[in-house]
Amino acid sequence: MDVPAEPVPNHRDSPTDVVARLYDALRDRDIAEIQAVTDPRVVCHPLVRPGLTMYFGHAGMIELAEDMHRVHGDYSVELLHIDEGHPGTVIVDAIIANPQTPHREPLRVLTTYEVSGGRITSIDSRAG
Repeated sequence: MDVPAEPVPNHRDSPTDVVARLYDALRDRDIAEIQAVTDPRVVCHPLVRPGLTMYFGHAGMIELAEDMHRVHGDYSVELLHIDEGHPGTVIVDAIIANPQTPHREPLRVLTTYEVSGGRITSIDSRAG
């Protein structure tokens, strides 16, 4: 049985580009892209509730994508601000909303990402 090759990160992307790609990949449930932009040992502490308090590795990130859709439906993300602090640290201020549920308050999230070698190694989210 052949084992699929590990996705290769794009080292030409800036850390902010890598993080922006993850937002799209999670929203689109694009497993190949999620794996391409995250380290196989990524640790994620999300704000999504109900959901896990920590997701680990590629399998965890795929589970996070499913949990995001379970909680927020077919959501949209608006990146209000994305900035690289010290090298490899990206801070994002974003709003997650579902246009099909206008009665539900959009969720503002502040997230810190650590990026190394073209991949996200750590994600820590809190209420914005």
